[in-house]
Amino acid sequence: GAGIFTSMAVLVGTYYAACLAHVIIVYGGFLMAFKPHINPFRFIRDSAEVWIYTISTCSSIATIPVNIKVAEKKFGIPERISGFTIPLGSQMNTDGSVLLYACVILFISQMIGQQMTLFQLVNVIFISTILSMGGGGIPGSGIVKLMVVVQSAGLPIEVVGVIAAFYRLFDMGTTTNNCLGDLVGTVIVGKAEEKYTIAENDRRDLSQQK
Repeated sequence: GAGIFTSMAVLVGTYYAACLAHVIIVYGGFLMAFKPHINPFRFIRDSAEVWIYTISTCSSIATIPVNIKVAEKKFGIPERISGFTIPLGSQMNTDGSVLLYACVILFISQMIGQQMTLFQLVNVIFISTILSMGGGGIPGSGIVKLMVVVQSAGLPIEVVGVIAAFYRLFDMGTTTNNCLGDLVGTVIVGKAEEKYTIAENDRRDLSQQK
């Protein structure tokens, strides 16, 4: 009945809260840990062009050119680095997808009153990790992978059919989280490479002086 809208609103709110926490705590933690330190809120502001585009397209592949441009213009990462890490990340870095799988699995288990065993949770993590690495360029592909994950957990996949009607709301968060993760990894690699290059040039200059 109409109560499904309330349930979906709670699920969507929970998922976006998880996405925001992941961006600020996990991604922000990595950015703060590596020099030069980057404030996570400044990162969110400077990467606005990326997440506005991901919300519109829900496609990691389509966002690659925008992500590369933002990495170069906003964070000073050369294209020789971002041109490798961002396309690679678009297929392998799928934090947003795995967050969704976790939220949906717990949502369904609570809905039917079934407790998840430790073995089931470990199995879900394993299946989610494998399935999440693929289909990054296909909007809505996550719903198919979600059905596989739910079935592997021994839960009724009929509920996924209800979630599919609202999947666009989830897909916007999934793609945004995935692409921001690609950008964070690129910034960290780029800054580490820059630091290494400076140290190597200093060492070479010192050797020539001797």
